[in-house]
Amino acid sequence: MSKAPTDNNRPPHNNTGTIFEINFQLGYGTLLVIAGVLMWPSDPHWWAFGAMSIICWLAAGGLVFKSLRQMGQLHVYYKRMRAFQKRGKAPKQARLANKQAQQNGGMQS
Repeated sequence: MSKAPTDNNRPPHNNTGTIFEINFQLGYGTLLVIAGVLMWPSDPHWWAFGAMSIICWLAAGGLVFKSLRQMGQLHVYYKRMRAFQKRGKAPKQARLANKQAQQNGGMQS
């Protein structure tokens, strides 16, 4: 049987995957913004590239909002975990019942 980790500063769940996902979304959004700027047409004859630029910018905006929502959820999670950990003290080991403690409790004569 394995024991739970005793580090009181870390929550029991590992959110590394969520943090990587947030960073990936923000990086991908940045690339979409750059691609949209590079695709923006200089001549109205190439209007389709303008539409593709706008689609890239909308997708980047969606990724940024999704990342901000996930960051907010992580912040609330860590805030709740800190509040929960403050509620109680760390568990203490009980005293062993030695002969003197048993006699004081009337369990032995």
